[in-house]
Amino acid sequence: MSVQLHRYTHEIINALSVRKVFSAVLVRRILNSWLSEAQQHKLTFDKGGKDIMLFEG
Repeated sequence: MSVQLHRYTHEIINALSVRKVFSAVLVRRILNSWLSEAQQHKLTFDKGGKDIMLFEG
């Protein structure tokens, strides 16, 4: 019975680790898309800032 319990806990740990990896990949994807979006906004904002500087100069 203890062997069966050990095997069961091992399967649970494996499932949890797989879920952890999956969620980590998911979070990384969401973060990457959010970061690229923020970079695009930053680039357009930088362009706008340069335009404002040119107008002021």
